[in-house]
Amino acid sequence: MAESRLIKIADVILSPNPVATKGNYLVQVSIESAPVWLDYPYDYAYDYTKGEEDMDVSTMKATVNGQEITLTRNGQTNKWTANAAAPAKSSYNQTGHYYPVTVKATDVAGNSTEVDSTHATLGTSLRLVVK
Repeated sequence: MAESRLIKIADVILSPNPVATKGNYLVQVSIESAPVWLDYPYDYAYDYTKGEEDMDVSTMKATVNGQEITLTRNGQTNKWTANAAAPAKSSYNQTGHYYPVTVKATDVAGNSTEVDSTHATLGTSLRLVVK
């Protein structure tokens, strides 16, 4: 998966998980808001720190079982959320007994980060179990 140094997905929550077939669940994504320092040129008399306001994430999408889900940003919590319908079939026959989830964040400059169920730290939270 591609990861931009400008965008870091900090947390993903699928709730409830497991979910009933044809039930609804929440997808919630948090972005780390650490500043990014420009590498070149650097004028030490001026602070070139770019924060979240300069490289805002403009789109956040999750994909589950081929279905693309567009998340919206909650201005109060700064978390991206969406309610989605669970697949109509149980995940039991899927490899690992779950539907893998992919989350992709793209900023206004076109940089993007994508994480999925194989990600080293977020992987287990990107596995939707449908019963």
